[in-house]
Amino acid sequence: MKRTSEAAFETAIESALLADGHARVQAQGFDRERAICPDKALAFIRATQGTVWEKPEAMRA
Repeated sequence: MKRTSEAAFETAIESALLADGHARVQAQGFDRERAICPDKALAFIRATQGTVWEKPEAMRA
């Protein structure tokens, strides 16, 4: 039986996701504790929930 390394498995998953239209994200800015890229998440919320997002933004000012 052929053994497969974890690195090969990760490469196969990444290749499949990239081929399906997903974008590669750099590790910088990734919050490991929360498992999220806060800047990307906030940009998405601002772009898709503009009216709702104005309320918390106004509270920061």
